[in-house]
Amino acid sequence: MKNCPHIKGTKREYIRKKRRSIVKARTALEELRYGSAVTLIFGGLEFRNAVREMDRILQRMDNITKQLL
Repeated sequence: MKNCPHIKGTKREYIRKKRRSIVKARTALEELRYGSAVTLIFGGLEFRNAVREMDRILQRMDNITKQLL
């Protein structure tokens, strides 16, 4: 990219790479979500609420990067 010389490749390739990272994060989040079903181990509702917040943030990131393609 011309504006960011430290980033190799095109803008499209860079965005696709970041979108793949979001998919990996969603996979890890699913594992956390199923683990948070055992609320007694993780300290009650705090962990569940944190997982839900992470889900909202990943969705927001996905929406932002989708527009850039």
